[in-house]
Amino acid sequence: MPSGTDIASLSANFVCNERKFASAVPDVRGGSRYCAGMKIEKTDAHHHLWRMDSPHYPILHAPAAERFLGNTGGLKHDFWAEQFVPLAKAQNVTRSVYVESHFDPPIEETAQIDAFAQAHGFPHAIIGRVDPGSPELDQDLDTHMRSPLFRGTRVMVNWDDDPMLRSGAGPDALTRADWRAGYAELGRRDLSVEVMALPGQLIALADLAAACPETRLVIGHAGMPLRRTPAENRVWQTGMAGLAAMPHVWVKISGLAMIDHHWTTASITPIVHDLVELFTPHRCMFASNFPVEGLHASYDALWDAFDAITAGYADADRDALFRDTARRLYAIV
Repeated sequence: MPSGTDIASLSANFVCNERKFASAVPDVRGGSRYCAGMKIEKTDAHHHLWRMDSPHYPILHAPAAERFLGNTGGLKHDFWAEQFVPLAKAQNVTRSVYVESHFDPPIEETAQIDAFAQAHGFPHAIIGRVDPGSPELDQDLDTHMRSPLFRGTRVMVNWDDDPMLRSGAGPDALTRADWRAGYAELGRRDLSVEVMALPGQLIALADLAAACPETRLVIGHAGMPLRRTPAENRVWQTGMAGLAAMPHVWVKISGLAMIDHHWTTASITPIVHDLVELFTPHRCMFASNFPVEGLHASYDALWDAFDAITAGYADADRDALFRDTARRLYAIV
């Protein structure tokens, strides 16, 4: 992106395309429009948006491949306002957090979603894609922060001997000096960093979090306990306990169908209870991870499972898990 380009000029290119959808899609501004029976009010703290007719989502046009999340061919469909709004309304989701969706180029993603929010009234916060180790970090953050919805970045550092479990930044990202300096800069700008890391990397992630207490860290997708073996479970529990000891660390309880493709409410219950016990409801938040979770679950099934698992919790704790923690973390009104 040329230096000095602002989000208003970028958004103008998208707004005209968004308006044609606005008349066909229910407006989601205002919580009362979402009410659906007795469903608990929710903030979906992690969802994506994409369109097959857009050139900006290379993952939708690449050959299908088997990955830890499943077969990527199942993601080749629209997930835009027309698809998200009915799902959200049925579950009484009144606020949402958009998370970067492999948009190319990432510097323009916040602009598109900001324009989308102007047209449709959601999402209420944007987590973009910024490389903490980039020499252009300051310029990139300046551009993203021109949107009032921008709240931080997601980075994928998950690395394993199994290539299917790898993403993004490489095996040494958490220990690289440039990456750690960029991570600290995000904190100085009052932005959060959401990190996708595997259980074996959680100790290194905790070391980074301890060195940068001014940076809000969000652990993505429950710390990704993908293998679910007794040995990995011990590593995961130890790593998550170390992270939970720091008050500036949060966790998203999401991605559980991606972790367990044959999941049931019973199979994910221990993960939910473990995380809530470690972090308390005030640093845990439920999220759909849709449409990725749609490879193995319906939107209703995920939220109904979270509801059943927490049925015995105090009302205030359920409010925090389903709604308030995400609103507080992402400064959502």
